Amino acid sequence: MDMEYLDYHPLRRTLAGRFAIGIFVIGVILILIAFATPYWLESDPRIVGSKFEKLGLWTHCFRSLPDPYVQNLSRFYSGCRWIFDPFTTGYSELRGFLVPRKILIVV
Repeated sequence: MDMEYLDYHPLRRTLAGRFAIGIFVIGVILILIAFATPYWLESDPRIVGSKFEKLGLWTHCFRSLPDPYVQNLSRFYSGCRWIFDPFTTGYSELRGFLVPRKILIVV
């Protein structure tokens, strides 16, 4: 192609290029929504005996969730906590149950 032609007539995007830009924009918007929302799952208040109230990327709210690693059910988790809270006893072990390493590698 002639350089003078390119100066006056820039190349247009193909249909595949427009589609790729559209998918990219949608992906960025969905990622922003995912990081901005505090809870992804919320328990239905009509369900009696639910072990969790809210479950999100950064925080988890429990209602008497038994520790899965203690066999005699002597330890329970209750209330809302940040997933990386260093001050809650036993929460680091529970973190491995809630967020397995496979998921952390993907995220």
